[in-house]
Amino acid sequence: MRSLSTGTAGVIAAALAAGVAASAGVAWRVHDSDQRATAAQQQTIARMQNEINVLTERDSVQTDWSQLAARAEPSVFTISTEAGLGSGWVVRSDASGSDLVTNFHVVAEAVATGQQTVDVVQADRTLKGTVVRTDRTDDLAVVHVRERLAPLKPATARPRLGTTVMVLGSPLGLGGSISIGLVSGFLRSDVSGSDLVTNFHVVAEAVATGEQTVDVVQADRTLKGTVVRTDRTDDLAVVHVRERLAPLKPATARPRLGTTLMVLGSPLGLGGSISIGLVSGFRSIDGSDYVQFSAPISPGNSGGPVVDSQGHVIGIASGKYVGDGVEALGFAIPVSVACAQLNVCEET
Repeated sequence: MRSLSTGTAGVIAAALAAGVAASAGVAWRVHDSDQRATAAQQQTIARMQNEINVLTERDSVQTDWSQLAARAEPSVFTISTEAGLGSGWVVRSDASGSDLVTNFHVVAEAVATGQQTVDVVQADRTLKGTVVRTDRTDDLAVVHVRERLAPLKPATARPRLGTTVMVLGSPLGLGGSISIGLVSGFLRSDVSGSDLVTNFHVVAEAVATGEQTVDVVQADRTLKGTVVRTDRTDDLAVVHVRERLAPLKPATARPRLGTTLMVLGSPLGLGGSISIGLVSGFRSIDGSDYVQFSAPISPGNSGGPVVDSQGHVIGIASGKYVGDGVEALGFAIPVSVACAQLNVCEET
C-alpha cells in the first residue's frame, strides 16, 4: 500500500510538473504572439507616419503657400452680424453679383430674428450682403452681394489623407489670417427621416419670425416638420420630418412641349386635389427659369409637384399670371433647379 501510495504520489507530482510546464509554454506563446502583434502595429504606424512625412515634404516643396495665400485672400471675407462673425468665400460671380458660402451658424441668429442683411467685410471695405440660401442640416448658407468679386475654384475630387491644406479666414475677427495643416480624416453624419420640397414663399413668414416648425398634413395625419433649407433666389425650401415617407422620383430630362402633366396639391386647403394640363412653354422671368403649363392652379398649390405620365416630377408649382382675360398660365420651377440647389433628390 505504501509503495502504491508513493508511486501514485510520484505520478501525480510528475503530472503537476508537466501541467505547470505546459501552462508556462502556453503563457509564453500568448505573450510572444502579443509581442509580434504589437511589433506589427508599430511597423504599420511607422510606415503611415513616414508616408505622411513624405506627402508633407512633397507638398511643402511643390507649393508656395505664401503665393497661394496672396491669390486666395481677395476671395475671402468676414461675414459680420449683430450677433457675431465668421468667414466666407466667393463661390460664384457674374453680372448679377456674387455669392459667398459661409456656415449657417454664422448667420443663424440673424435669420432667426428675421434679419437677412449682413456685413461682408475685407480690410477697410464693407459690402452689404443678403442671406439668400440656408441649409441647417449641413450648416451652410449663401450670402449674395451686388458687387462682382473674384471666385475661388472648388476642388474636383476629395483630397487624400495626409494632403497639406491651408485655412483662410477671420479667427476672432482677425481677417486675412491663414493656418496650415493636414487632412486627417472624413466624417459622415446621416439624418434619418424625409425631406419635402416646397416654395420659400409658403414658409417665408414663419422663417421671418424665427419660427422653423411647420405642420405637414395629409388627410387626418399631421406631422411636425422643420424648415432646414431655404433658397430665396429660386423660391424653394426644404422641410424635414422624422418619419420615413415614400419619395417621388425626379424626371431626368426636360419635358417636351405638349407633354401631358398633372399638378397635385392643396388649392385653398383642399388636400389631395389634382388638375391636368400640358407643358405650354419654357420661360425665363427675372433671371429664373420656369416651366409654363396650362393646368389650373389656385392659392395653396404652391410647392406641390407637377408630374408627367410616369409619375416623375418635372417641376414645383410656384405661381400663375392673373388678370382679365388671362387663363391657364401657370408656372413651375424646374425640378433640376431644386435638385441642384437643395441637394435633396434621390438618385434613380
